[in-house]
Amino acid sequence: MKFCNDYSSNYSNIKALKGEFSGYYRYRVGDYRVIYEIDDNSKLVTILLIAHLSRVYE
Repeated sequence: MKFCNDYSSNYSNIKALKGEFSGYYRYRVGDYRVIYEIDDNSKLVTILLIAHLSRVYE
């Protein structure tokens, strides 16, 4: 639940990804990144990956 609370109040850690990852978003949590997509029609957020910064974009 901490992720949900932080997410809703801290937009500076959110970034829309570009290029190959277009359509996905990145949420920064310390040295980790959460990669996710949003389906506005069904109001669904799907988390695709949670990984350390050094490995997240491999």
